[in-house]
Amino acid sequence: DKLGDSEAALTDLDKAIKLEPEYGTAFRSRAMVLDKAGRREEALQDMQTATHLTELRLAEFNNEHNVWHSHHLKLEAEELVSELER
Repeated sequence: DKLGDSEAALTDLDKAIKLEPEYGTAFRSRAMVLDKAGRREEALQDMQTATHLTELRLAEFNNEHNVWHSHHLKLEAEELVSELER
């Protein structure tokens, strides 16, 4: 029964979101199930939340990458200075 499968999926996704409220994939998955069930407004809200969370994760990743890259460049510069001082 597709309705029963959808309800079971929604129950599982609700639990996942409650456990990890910043897990965008769960919101995206729930949006797809809601959309198939004809619950478009709820699906739209979840997709907007998923998009927002994805944007936050990308910003965090970019910041972490920039920090790592800056640290790496600093180490390379220190190594170069050390070699030049020899």
